[in-house]
Amino acid sequence: MKNSILFSVLLLATSFSAMPASAAPASSQNRQMSVLREFQLDPSLVKDLSTPVHFTGVVTVDRTEKRVTLSVNQAPSCPAGAMCPQYLVQILDVELPIVSIMTDGCHNRIIVAREDRRPVDGALQSIMITDHSTSTCDIYLKYATDVQYTSSFVSRSNGGEAKSLSHFQGDLLKVLH
Repeated sequence: MKNSILFSVLLLATSFSAMPASAAPASSQNRQMSVLREFQLDPSLVKDLSTPVHFTGVVTVDRTEKRVTLSVNQAPSCPAGAMCPQYLVQILDVELPIVSIMTDGCHNRIIVAREDRRPVDGALQSIMITDHSTSTCDIYLKYATDVQYTSSFVSRSNGGEAKSLSHFQGDLLKVLH
């Protein structure tokens, strides 16, 4: 009995060590991230533009958890050789459930994440990611990933609907290990 258990454990350990990297568990293939490079932020989201600023951001797609996360930060720009404070102001940190993944006529993959929290004094938020890495159309794109973030909510100050629209472009969606 002990020998058969030991043999089973050794056989299992050997099979995992001989497994090629491409045969890794599916969950590791289901998380992708793109570093954002271009930022067109809605003016309502930017904290302070009295001094030059620099933006950083990432978008992450987790197909296992069926979630998309968008994070954008603002940092002061600092001239070369100057003493500047080193801090980031978080502008966006949004995590939304994926509601659809589709392919358009050019074979671009479009991932839509959306959540409506207006019934509980929240906002309707949406993130649409267009992955151009598999595009078959003859167009030049500076970046492989487009991200659009929209938000709308009832404004307490005027009673109307307040909307914001921001657009980002980033690197190729890469698998996270």
